[in-house]
Amino acid sequence: CLCGRYSGGGCDGGVASVGLVAHKRHVVAHTWCEAVPALPHLWTDGLLAQLGAAIAFTSRLSTGFAVDRTGMDDPVPNLVQLRERVSRTAALGHLDFLSERQERLVEDVLRLGTEVGKVCMAHRDLAPKNSLVTAEGALQVVDWENSGLSTLESEFARTISQLALAGVPLSSNRVRAFARPLQEIDLEISHFDLAWFGEWLRGHLMFLSYLVESSVDVPAYQSRVEREIDALARFADHAADLANLARRVA
Repeated sequence: CLCGRYSGGGCDGGVASVGLVAHKRHVVAHTWCEAVPALPHLWTDGLLAQLGAAIAFTSRLSTGFAVDRTGMDDPVPNLVQLRERVSRTAALGHLDFLSERQERLVEDVLRLGTEVGKVCMAHRDLAPKNSLVTAEGALQVVDWENSGLSTLESEFARTISQLALAGVPLSSNRVRAFARPLQEIDLEISHFDLAWFGEWLRGHLMFLSYLVESSVDVPAYQSRVEREIDALARFADHAADLANLARRVA
């Protein structure tokens, strides 16, 4: 049972449904706790260690039940076409897209492939926005609707990039605390390379493409497109540094 340590469900204000319990082939969210959003200043070494332990625990859940991989085999949007689509959309035409250097980094990562490591169960969206902290300092993870098959390598890379993009300071000690529970189940952090970011990057580009297409009819999506392009650009600027940082703490 993950109740009180690692959890799943939804949140409303300061209250979150928690308790991810594995019963053979079923996962059930069933209890409640009070918690606050995990803002950047709350991410201590201890909280990051809990996050790593949550990934490790989830990876060991049974994969015998059906897992939804809808859309994961769809073609990745072409960056050139995506940039042109943004520039042609009246409400988005003023936005700066990626620089040539940033586009090259993204294309290089995608060329490396997205299938790295051994397949396991994963949350697949372990961003700080889906993390809460109780008064006792316990981590509560919410929003498990996108959980499914991934790999430890992809989940580690996806999560560390989400932490960095959310403004969580990542020193060597903090990354070491996050990585240690995963190293204990044989994740080879010393082998970290840009290919580990492939699955997250693929999903990000597909979501951005959807937002661009939908922004014509949904004005609220226009500001979201700007934020996602900014996140993609910042990822491209710092991906190599994140990979180097992870390798150094191995």
